Amino acid sequence: MRTSLTLLHLLLLGVFVSPNQVFAQMPEQGELTWEEFVESYESTFRSEDEADEVNMDELLLLEQLVQHPMQLNRLTREDLLLLPFLAEQQVDSILDYRKRKYGFRSMGELQLVSGLDFFARQALSLFVRCDSAWVLPPRSYGKQAPIALKEHFKRASHEWETRIDLPLYRRQGDRIPDKPTPTNYYTGAPFRHLLRYRYHYKRALVYGVTLETDPGEPLARRGFYPYDYLSAYAYFRPVGRNWAWVVGDYELQHGEGLVFGKQFFANREGSYHSGRRADFRFRPHTGTDESRFFRGGAGAYQWKKLHLAAFVSYQKKDARLSETRPVVETLYQSGLHRTQSEISHRRTLGELCVGGSVGWKEKHWGLETAGAFTSFEYFIYPKLNRYNRSYFRGKYAGNVSVAHYLKWGRSNWQGEIATNHLGRIATLQSLSIRLSTALQLGAQLRYFSPDYFCFYGDALQQGSRVSNEQGFLFSSRWLPLRHWELTGYVDFFRFPQPTFLTVLSGAKGMELSLQSKWKLSRSWQLGLRYRMKTRQRTVSGQELMEYRQVHRLRCFASRSQRQYDVHLQADATFATRQTQPLTLGWMLSSRASWRPSASFQLKGFAGLFFTDNFESAVYAYEPQLLHASSFPSYFYHGARAVLITQWQPLSRLWLALRFSTLRYFNRDTISSGIAEISSPWKNDMSLQLRYTLPGK
Repeated sequence: MRTSLTLLHLLLLGVFVSPNQVFAQMPEQGELTWEEFVESYESTFRSEDEADEVNMDELLLLEQLVQHPMQLNRLTREDLLLLPFLAEQQVDSILDYRKRKYGFRSMGELQLVSGLDFFARQALSLFVRCDSAWVLPPRSYGKQAPIALKEHFKRASHEWETRIDLPLYRRQGDRIPDKPTPTNYYTGAPFRHLLRYRYHYKRALVYGVTLETDPGEPLARRGFYPYDYLSAYAYFRPVGRNWAWVVGDYELQHGEGLVFGKQFFANREGSYHSGRRADFRFRPHTGTDESRFFRGGAGAYQWKKLHLAAFVSYQKKDARLSETRPVVETLYQSGLHRTQSEISHRRTLGELCVGGSVGWKEKHWGLETAGAFTSFEYFIYPKLNRYNRSYFRGKYAGNVSVAHYLKWGRSNWQGEIATNHLGRIATLQSLSIRLSTALQLGAQLRYFSPDYFCFYGDALQQGSRVSNEQGFLFSSRWLPLRHWELTGYVDFFRFPQPTFLTVLSGAKGMELSLQSKWKLSRSWQLGLRYRMKTRQRTVSGQELMEYRQVHRLRCFASRSQRQYDVHLQADATFATRQTQPLTLGWMLSSRASWRPSASFQLKGFAGLFFTDNFESAVYAYEPQLLHASSFPSYFYHGARAVLITQWQPLSRLWLALRFSTLRYFNRDTISSGIAEISSPWKNDMSLQLRYTLPGK
């Protein structure tokens, strides 16, 4: 094992080594597109074993920051901490420099900030702009003078958005069969429709409404008025005040995610950034995830170094009740209500959740405790299986956790310890050390008891739940040259009790990743990434486990100019199992965009893929419309193409059209069951319209 790691490391060094003279002639600031940023972060924080397409609230938050960049001389520490690629030490360095120099005069001055490397500055340019330093009084930089409450409403801007996704094909479920059953046909139209309204002012005042119906769901009938999914929220954090509140739909995060943990761009390769205070935070739920959010209200108050927060939530969850007694047998989180069977499970279980937090925060250390009590309308008792013996069963549940952080020089230690009402423990501890600007190391230790459970936890884990897992992670980031970045991690993990994929106890695994990015010139960037994941899984039909191993290799080159961007990529996959022969997969893809004018843009994607089966599938980022993300898997033999046109005919009106096509060479049908398409072609079209009304 040690020999293999050494060879891989030497390979990366040999591929990307270059004379220092290249960098001596290179301009400091490089171009970075939104697509490149999304692909970089999405490919690291998302597991390649997950679903094809997800609308992420994290992506929506950052996308809004790109549309409304923050002013470097006016933003606060909390504003900078919204950016996932900045470590807390880097945030402090930016603010200290601004205080000493009485503001920034240009973005180029970021080169003088200690500890801020080229790649951080490059990403920062997407979200931050620099106004003239001479416009403000000398000592007003970063200060947030209180603004009258009515001014928050007068200066805010409005945004309206609508989107419709039209499939240019028919699935089996779109046809009503001769003998209908609760599960063999869709009750609604085959398209997806989204309506969104947002009102905001400097991220201090935000309120809005989101309505969505998924393909196959009824629209304005059968009790679906007006849409299947309706979300509303209002968030208020007045400028210059020490309190904030949110009503409607919202999300919570605390500590390492052991109790409340909708992770905001968490990833293993970035674990060296662990030196961020894991405060108790809430924000409005602006996405379309229909299960993992709270509905009610939350508030926070800060008095000097004391932080207080409380929340309450009540909503109806999707669940399947027993036919013989009022007991919940299954909880659903898909948010899909297409068939009669899915509709019968819609919003059948009431859930009440209350809790809060108390914390004391110093500059270099802090403690914060948080807790939650959950009460369900019915007793929850899933049918017993080998893998779910430790699942929650009952009507009431409680969780308490303590989060901490400690900064000592260039090192940071932070973590969280949590317990449920049964006394079962879960803990995650992280240590990061910044040896220099060029070298950063991180380590993480996690232990989740098999009997620990929480309903809204989401930590940095290998399993699907914050439970039944032990692991150790080591990560590093090295900048051997100013424009050359090497990152990597190795994660060892174990599941003490059986899981859905393993019939025996003690299943083990390991995940390894090495990545190199090289900014060759102002416009060119090269990259190489290798990933390996091995994990024990059940041998089909037997009481045995086998190791399944997947190797993924990616090479890419991108060129960014003012009017166009080009991204070329090659992927290869090698999958092995102890009971089956080696399977292979590869894909060649290209992504490009062209901006002939400020009001018009074209984006495209094309790829050719060949894989032996699903286990050797390849993954690639696809351009999407605003507020959406697409990172699908490709398997078998086929070709994929995407074309997006964006047009801004008026200063406040924005139109977009997306067309995608998928063609399989060795299949006559796509998918199976009621989702089956009786053709090797799969064509989709999406239309999006956005209108903005800026504030005063």
